[in-house]
Amino acid sequence: MGTISSTDVALTSGEIVNMGTMNNEGLGISGGTFTNMGSGVATIDSILILGSACTFMNMGTVNSIAIAQGYSGTGVIPAFHNMGTGTITCDSIGQTGGELHNHGTMIVNFDLGNFTPGLFENHCSLSVGRDFGNTGTFLTEQLVSVGGDWGNSGDVNGPTIGCGGFTVAGASGNTGNFGTDGSFIDMCDASSGSFDLNTGSLGANVSSCTCTSNCTVDVTEIEKLNVSIYPNPSSGTFAITFEEVIENVSVKLIDAQGKIAYTSKVQTSPSINVNADDLSAGIYFLSIQKNGLEVLGKKIIIE
Repeated sequence: MGTISSTDVALTSGEIVNMGTMNNEGLGISGGTFTNMGSGVATIDSILILGSACTFMNMGTVNSIAIAQGYSGTGVIPAFHNMGTGTITCDSIGQTGGELHNHGTMIVNFDLGNFTPGLFENHCSLSVGRDFGNTGTFLTEQLVSVGGDWGNSGDVNGPTIGCGGFTVAGASGNTGNFGTDGSFIDMCDASSGSFDLNTGSLGANVSSCTCTSNCTVDVTEIEKLNVSIYPNPSSGTFAITFEEVIENVSVKLIDAQGKIAYTSKVQTSPSINVNADDLSAGIYFLSIQKNGLEVLGKKIIIE
């Protein structure tokens, strides 16, 4: 819970957990898991994730100039998670492989590029100060603000319930697939409303400037939770206890590859019992949701 200051940090296996302050020029992950806890503040000029079965997990605050993730091998793909309590501010994001899952707040001051075979899933707040480009697979369940140009030659989809989409200040062009899976997704271009140029495929539920879905995380709700989890580590059976009765609360367990491994029922209760003995041993991320929005993330170890 102290301070880590160095030029570069390289993680090839095992785990680094930050609960204090990190000030580094570079963080390279080619294996293992890096976790920035809710109390952690990590200021890292360059974050590079290149390797099989490696994970970056943020529940606190990360400030960076450039974040890059890429992998073209055949092993377990790398995964980048920004949980509901996490805030990431960076100048640019480039992904050429792996998976990036945002459940919190991501502010990209300049450019965001998601390139094949990358998967980018946005479930909460994402803003791009300049240009957005996608040739991979991009899913958004909320409105994404783009301050410059927008381009897609890959696959962009929204949610099956509600809506997601983009507000674009510059030019917008689509030569790929937009909402072709039947999802509800919106394009709102400042000059034309819809696309400036479209030679791609549009789904049946694509709309223009009608979506108002925005994700906000209520800090007061997070503070009210006061969660205790016991036991942790566990065999997959553990109890989540709140200090008071919480309405419309549910939990999900997400594995290191970003896949949902367990989901509880929505309930109003002071506690939730999780029975996931059938899951493989490893590190999981517990997403606690209230009214369908993630308000807290915790790390869970199943032995």
